[in-house]
Amino acid sequence: MYQADVAISSTYNPTLVTLSILIAVVASYTALNLTGRVTIAYGRVRLAWLIGGAITMGIGIWSMHFVAMLAFSLPMPIAYDVWTVVFSTLPAIVASGGALFLTSRRVLNIQELLIGGVLMGIGIASMHYIGMAAMRTQASTQYDPLLLTVSVASAIGASIVSLWMAFELRTQSSQTRKYLKILSAFVMGGAISAMHYIGMASASFTPTNVAVAAANQGMEGSQTWLAVGIGIATLVILSLTLLIPMYSDF
Repeated sequence: MYQADVAISSTYNPTLVTLSILIAVVASYTALNLTGRVTIAYGRVRLAWLIGGAITMGIGIWSMHFVAMLAFSLPMPIAYDVWTVVFSTLPAIVASGGALFLTSRRVLNIQELLIGGVLMGIGIASMHYIGMAAMRTQASTQYDPLLLTVSVASAIGASIVSLWMAFELRTQSSQTRKYLKILSAFVMGGAISAMHYIGMASASFTPTNVAVAAANQGMEGSQTWLAVGIGIATLVILSLTLLIPMYSDF
């Protein structure tokens, strides 16, 4: 029996957690490659890569977040408001577009790096907390101010580091630099994932209807397949984005 004023415990599906981190790493590697493509493009082609890259990267970051959300479960049914979820993609796309624009410039000074990192971090954090607001369950949500602040700060810090890495590695093609890109993708993907899970740790849930605080095993199964479907679709999109420059002059 749950008490209405006692926070309930949550659990995570380890397979979906792993999938979310994999998506973050692949999205980060895609971002590093897209930066190089945008850098060498001009005119309408550059604009097309900026827009397409922003959408692809934004979807990748959002997908990591949503798969991680679906990995999360409470001992009661959880649903998501579709329009709020869709709206949560916008900050990720805008942040990705800004990141591509900054890192593809000829010069990126420290002031631009810091401002860009702050704006990008706020965009990613906004995506996360708008996504959290999409949750529909019979429990109230409270946030630990310290962990919430740490999650936003980690998003900003990760964004600054990611922008710097993308800028430094954007036009490198040597074998050593390729390995550095892979290493950087793991660093960036790990940082993005850390921001999400710190943000989740800042939230606590208190049931508002003790009669509904019951097992939701049936819903967990459908959410798992939804998360796997989103994850696979995202990995396919990111992979195609990586392959396009290899077989096209566009």
